[in-house]
Amino acid sequence: MKHLLVKHNKIKIGSETIIFPIETTIDKIEYLKNIICFKTSPSEVGLDWSNKKTHQIWKERCLKNPSELFCYNRIGKLIWKLQYDNVVGFGRIIPELKKEEDFISSEHYKKYIDKYFGKDLLEVYAGNSRFIVDANTGDIYDKIESR
Repeated sequence: MKHLLVKHNKIKIGSETIIFPIETTIDKIEYLKNIICFKTSPSEVGLDWSNKKTHQIWKERCLKNPSELFCYNRIGKLIWKLQYDNVVGFGRIIPELKKEEDFISSEHYKKYIDKYFGKDLLEVYAGNSRFIVDANTGDIYDKIESR
């Protein structure tokens, strides 16, 4: 799957170019079978941290350009956008690589494999929650609140 990160706020996927406001940065890209997912966050471009007003500018920039997660198909069409903002991080989960010793019991392992085997999954941290998301559809399978 071809993509080109043209600028910190601009990515080309297939024949489409996706452009975000200059105050937004594309800061992580993850490939799966037929899709490309990426996370955006507020950009520090043009900020002078020695200036006392910068903290207020940063606060406003974060409100206007929240960290978000997007998944596109190989020709550059948006498949889904996570419905929650403040995405701190995300990564691919491969259920087939999980081992029974990673779980508190063999029963938990079996339930996990029965539920997720063969699926393209993402583990997403947004706000105070951890999500297990179907990478192809954006469906949220599990949401776990954290502190």
